[in-house]
Amino acid sequence: MFKLKKIVPALVVTASLLLSSQSAFAVSGLADTRSEALNVYPNTDYTWTLDTAADEDWFYWTNSTSSTQYLSGSLLSPAGKNYNLQLVLVTAGGWEYVLNTNDNGPGQHDGFNSTLQPGDKIYFTIRPSGFDYDKSNPYKFNFKVS
Repeated sequence: MFKLKKIVPALVVTASLLLSSQSAFAVSGLADTRSEALNVYPNTDYTWTLDTAADEDWFYWTNSTSSTQYLSGSLLSPAGKNYNLQLVLVTAGGWEYVLNTNDNGPGQHDGFNSTLQPGDKIYFTIRPSGFDYDKSNPYKFNFKVS
């Protein structure tokens, strides 16, 4: 029964990504840890909320191509709120690198540019800065691959 409770929300989110427009809305308790990270698709906008000051949302993408991929993306915090975007690059060889984006302040875009070698995986984590969150207003996250 416990597995079913975890699988059903994941299926609902996956179905909404495939069947609706390029936007996803937060599901409480989904993608809250690295081990529960949600596989995201390039060139897609994700619109989610953080539930508490301790909430964080985790996403990932794997370079399953045979060539270097160039990534770019951004996090737009809700108006008047300051969220942080952090990247964790895991190489095909198992090395991990933490990359912090520039923090441009409340309600602003925090962006990144990076490369991903074949077999590398990148995690994106979004969390409030201190106690600065708004459960009612979503953030917007996107990334592109070229």
